[in-house]
Amino acid sequence: MLGLLPLSVRALEYSLSSPASYERLREALSAYWVLPLLIVAVWSSIHHVLGGLRHMFMDIGIGYRLDHARASARAVIVSGVLLACGTLVWWLR
Repeated sequence: MLGLLPLSVRALEYSLSSPASYERLREALSAYWVLPLLIVAVWSSIHHVLGGLRHMFMDIGIGYRLDHARASARAVIVSGVLLACGTLVWWLR
């Protein structure tokens, strides 16, 4: 995830420079061999954010019991996959 950060910033900069560059980037990222990498990158970012929120709640005393912690871990995994798929479907439409 850390290694993709500079590429993400560069892609954002390139996509914001003009509408034509945005379309070129979108076309390049929709290639069949890039899609699995994009799925993993988006999922890992979303999973990282959701896991961080889960741990912040646990730090303030919400959901720290074992049964609640396991349930919230499953919820983070399922939510991460669903949000990543939804994001990619929306972006590639």
